[in-house]
Formats: sequence, C-alpha cells, structure tokens
Amino acid sequence: METELIILKTVNYGESSLILNCLSPEIGRLSILAKGAKKISKKNFPQIGLFRTYKVILSPSKQGDMYHLKSLEMLTQNDRLASTPSLLEFSGSISRFSLSGNFENVPCPVFYHALNDCLQKIETNIIPINAWICRLVTTYLMEQGLFPHIKISEQQRTIINKLIDKKSEGLETLDLKEDQWSSLKNWILKTALFAEINLPNTPCFTCC
Repeated sequence: METELIILKTVNYGESSLILNCLSPEIGRLSILAKGAKKISKKNFPQIGLFRTYKVILSPSKQGDMYHLKSLEMLTQNDRLASTPSLLEFSGSISRFSLSGNFENVPCPVFYHALNDCLQKIETNIIPINAWICRLVTTYLMEQGLFPHIKISEQQRTIINKLIDKKSEGLETLDLKEDQWSSLKNWILKTALFAEINLPNTPCFTCC
C-alpha cells in the first residue's frame, strides 16, 4: 500500500525501532512500526522526524492494528517548527487535535491538506496562529459532517467558505485584525464544543 502521510507522534519501541502515529488522506489515522528507525550510521541516517511529510509504502501487520514500514521518501521537512517555542507548542497542539479527532480507516483528505498546508506555512508568520486554528477546526467539522445547522450571516458564510478553501489563499484574503481572528476563533471553538468535540487543553485551543 502506498500513501502520503504526516508523522505527528513517535513512541520508542525496543532498542532501535519506533511506533509512528500518523495521518494519511486516504487512510486517516494510522500507526506504523518502523523497525530499526533509531539506528544511526554513516550510511543509514534516520530520516524519520515529527511534522515531516512522506510518501511511504506500507504492509499490514498480522494483528491488523498496525502497519509495517517498507520504504519512505521524504517530501517536506518542516523542521524549523521545533526551533521556535511558540510554533512547537502550536504544532504539538494541532497534532493532538488531529490524532484524537480523526479515525482509523476513515479518509480525511480535506483536513489532511489543510494540516499539511499549515505545517509548511505557519513559520512564515504571514497568517496568524488563530487563523490556522479557525481553518483546521472548521475544516474538520465540515468534513466529518459535524458543523451544526445553525443560522449564520452572509458574512459568516463567506468567512467559512474561505476557511475551508483547499488552498490557504482564502485565509490571506480575509483581512482580519488579530482581535477579530481571536473573536472568530472563540466562536468556532464554541461551535466545536457544541458538537461535543474534545479539544486539546492547551492555550491554542482555549477560548479567550
């Protein structure tokens, strides 16, 4: 099986292996056993890292609850996220949200592409963190069919359509100030709580 994925969490397994918790557009949430992933040598430097995207070939395990990693090709690194404390905290928060909200064997292509876009562009600071929170949570609610059927204004509808746009250009055309993004985030997070979504207990996902 071949797919693209983002690594969102790693867990040590034995002396040299890792269990990778990932998100794939075709598979949804999945766990992968990467045998020998921690071995370091001049010829075999480990490529596996958090927030990186890969094209991988997987094989299912006999138990059926995990995949085995056969090969991988790195597509994007996103390594600079770890060098900025605020971005590292944010990336950890959206990782927890992504893994807790999505399900195994349930495709999530729209949310996956929003997450991938966020991880690649958040370090530029062109789009504020609150805007990405708005986009990720709204995209998740829409794709899962959990966005409540509530009456909203035409302006709110326009904003939502731009938030769920497949590319981030929709965010860039929303000329909102920081306090407006904060207010919008509060509304979207309250909408998620109304839909009984468990949000990470972190500042990024806390209503002001």
